[in-house]
Amino acid sequence: MSKLIVLLKKNKIITASALLFVFLLCFFSIRIVSNKEYNHDKKSQKSSQKDNQREKDLNRLLTLPYLQGYSQSPKNYGVTIHDKSLAFQGLNLYIAGHSPSAYLMDMQGEIHHEWHYKFADIWSKEPILPENKNHDKFWRRVRLFENGDLLAIYSGLGMIKVDKDSRLLWSHKGGEHHDFFVDDKGCIYALTRERTLLPEINEEMPVLLDYITILDSLGREIRKISLFDCLKDSQYVFLLEKKIKKDKANAGIFFERIWEKIGKTFSISSPLNIFHTNTLEIIQNGNALVSFRNLHIIAIIDLNLERVVWASWDKWKFQHQPTLLNNGNILLFDNFKSLFNSAVVELDLKTEEIIWEYSGTTDSPFFSATQGSNQPLPNGNILITESNRGRAFEVTPSKKIVWEFIHPNRVGNSNELIANLCELIRLTPNFTLDWLNHEIK
Repeated sequence: MSKLIVLLKKNKIITASALLFVFLLCFFSIRIVSNKEYNHDKKSQKSSQKDNQREKDLNRLLTLPYLQGYSQSPKNYGVTIHDKSLAFQGLNLYIAGHSPSAYLMDMQGEIHHEWHYKFADIWSKEPILPENKNHDKFWRRVRLFENGDLLAIYSGLGMIKVDKDSRLLWSHKGGEHHDFFVDDKGCIYALTRERTLLPEINEEMPVLLDYITILDSLGREIRKISLFDCLKDSQYVFLLEKKIKKDKANAGIFFERIWEKIGKTFSISSPLNIFHTNTLEIIQNGNALVSFRNLHIIAIIDLNLERVVWASWDKWKFQHQPTLLNNGNILLFDNFKSLFNSAVVELDLKTEEIIWEYSGTTDSPFFSATQGSNQPLPNGNILITESNRGRAFEVTPSKKIVWEFIHPNRVGNSNELIANLCELIRLTPNFTLDWLNHEIK
């Protein structure tokens, strides 16, 4: 560990964000090595205790708020690969960690429109809780409408809607985080969360409880559904019980001793984040497909019954972005397929077998410890956002990269980090933007 810190100092990337990211990866690595040692000697109580402590450390690190940047800046940026014959052509909408902004970009990397809105211009006097630190500095998810209006969330803080000229239309401070879905009627299904004390989990430490909150098109609340209750009242309650038992053992102040090793003081109370729900998609019959990151579960919720009716788990680690494909399968982003390696996988919903995956190559490695997304394209290609490395790329079913974009903006004390690329999506040709065409002309 000390050698790694010295190396970081030499390369001038010894920022708090870089260190936090490195510690996450290092402890994940140590945990895997420890697991192997433990399997060789199951009777070793000392090894078991170390393994349990390191698992606690990893879980606590993963409760940290999202950072604006994680990886050292690469030399190249912009569109670096573009195979016009194989890539699906269209405009790209992306958001990143350097600012609360969204950008509409063509396949060559030229920006055609931007949206911006500062958190302080809406909620300047609102306190920001530790779990939401930095989340006022960027948008976690956006949705573009054909008239140029844009919905955006400051994760864990709230949601806004602006017009094409970035003028505020409305705001809703309901703890919206990670993801939302807009149906054909204009209703907004948003992930929200609240800090609360739940004695059955922990009598002293607050818990982050996730909800699906339904808003109308003007941002007025219609209904609120507890995801805790949806799982608790289902046949999958045993998964929740296992998580609660584990979190009770892991509760407390996290990682103070790590910072002491490098001569810094760092102490913060972290609420127990049972689910860390990070994806919400409304599918057939009005059901919701969700991802519970901290449970390693994807699930389908019947919103009428307010109950989980299907779930699959432990085939992936800290996953993001499950989405239902036209063939009935599910595509998702597996953040920790293995150490330092992510994968995008296709799951057969009937057999629950993984029938396709992309996990990078030796020449083009692929890894994002946090965030990450995948979008199926009409021509069969997959558009992948490798968030922590500020990269988005398009692959064919045969796993050839036919388009690649490296985010140009930088963050950090000396702009030494590439800004985290929260998401990049491709707009389809039937998505009309007459106002934009008029501006370009």
